[in-house]
Amino acid sequence: MATGTRCPPDTLPPAASPSAPTAENAESTENTELESVAWKPKADAQEDEQHERWLLSYADFITLLMVLFMMLYALQLVRNNDLASLTDKLQNEKPATSPVRPPVHPALQPSIQHTAILTRLQTLNRDGQIYVTERLRGVEIDLKSSLLFASGDAQVLPASRAALVKIAAVLRDYPDNDVMVEGHTDALNITTGKFASNWELSAARAAAVVRRLVDLGVSPARLVALGRANNVPAALGDTPEDMAKNRRVTIFVGVE
Repeated sequence: MATGTRCPPDTLPPAASPSAPTAENAESTENTELESVAWKPKADAQEDEQHERWLLSYADFITLLMVLFMMLYALQLVRNNDLASLTDKLQNEKPATSPVRPPVHPALQPSIQHTAILTRLQTLNRDGQIYVTERLRGVEIDLKSSLLFASGDAQVLPASRAALVKIAAVLRDYPDNDVMVEGHTDALNITTGKFASNWELSAARAAAVVRRLVDLGVSPARLVALGRANNVPAALGDTPEDMAKNRRVTIFVGVE
């Protein structure tokens, strides 16, 4: 029987070992890595440039705004300086003539007759009992009820004769002016049986003053008597002082 040839242990073939890298393989690997490293930053740079491009437009816009505001500020400084110089110049210059007043509408100018009536009646202002007021269309005379009448009565008191005489004298000197006499009361309802309400009391007092002016020589065709009760108050409060102001007789002298 034939037997195979056996190699002694000392003569076994050596095991295959991994081949060592050659110089060519090392150089190829290094070139590939360099290309990869060199390519990636270039792509990132292009992407960053695209993302940051808006900053240029934004910076230009901010710069233009800054220039615009600087120009506006400079113009305002120039205007302020010019205005200050003009003000100083006007203050230092004395006007050669008196200042010209703006024209007044003829309807708002008091007539000579209006001024004359007002001047004469203003002498009646005394002791808070008589008030003379200039109105647009005439002159108004307020006489307190305490000067003319007793409480709740419509008989003219003798103490009021001196004031009514002066009023009648002015009215006689201007015979073409209409005269309206109004009676006014406070808001308290009258409790006497002589008058049913403040309407009757105010009308009776106005009529009593009209009769006294006629007795003093004023033409009755010019006179009108009205009762207003408490509907046209001179004061809106409810204190005794306010109610005393509301109790009055008003004589209105019309002036054209």
